[in-house]
Amino acid sequence: MIWLLGWLIARPPSLDPQALIARVETLYTSRTAHAIAVMEIQGEAWHRKLRMEIWSRGREDTRVRILEPPKERGVITLKRGDQIWNYIPRIDRKIKIPPGMMGDAWMGSHFTYDDMVKESKIERLYRFQVKEDTGDTLVLVGIPVEGAAVVWGKLEYVLEKKRFLPLEVRYYDEDSVLARTLWFSDVRRVGDRWIPFRLRVEPSDRPGEYTEIRYEKLELNVPLPRNLFSPASLGR
Repeated sequence: MIWLLGWLIARPPSLDPQALIARVETLYTSRTAHAIAVMEIQGEAWHRKLRMEIWSRGREDTRVRILEPPKERGVITLKRGDQIWNYIPRIDRKIKIPPGMMGDAWMGSHFTYDDMVKESKIERLYRFQVKEDTGDTLVLVGIPVEGAAVVWGKLEYVLEKKRFLPLEVRYYDEDSVLARTLWFSDVRRVGDRWIPFRLRVEPSDRPGEYTEIRYEKLELNVPLPRNLFSPASLGR
């Protein structure tokens, strides 16, 4: 989908719902990308903060390395397509995440491994249409395509219409009950696009809990080592 990025940036996006969702889901990626971010997690009775370095190639390949806290420094999560590995430096062990664990929380956050895999193909798994157009915002609703192996029964994207930036995403379960909401804020310019630098997900059934990601640095189209996304690169 790299070609689509250039197309969307070069000309005003149409109101085609599938193209708009593809635009939103490629905001943080390009041919390559590099970022430093902080992830803050508030649980029911605990709180933690991690600082991490992120590399990506297109939408399929992502590598995340924990920088802080010291106890978890060097832990790496590698995603290649639909496959994910974790590397634990303390025991020098590489672990491939099996299908039965894809719904588990990533690093104790409110994001799952399945989120990491499915985000690269949302517009292929859901069929979107415009639900509401206020003039300032658009609400797009997505229903799973027939046979799609997805967790959510329905998605709603709220977009700022002027720049077609995401304001929030609502995730509904199979019974159309709101399960969680993802909020976007702190919009900044990176190269030729505007990008929200703060994302916050809140589960509906656990008031007060959240996971927030704040980008400290984001670079697009940067040179990356050839084998950075190879599972063989994980290890000492």
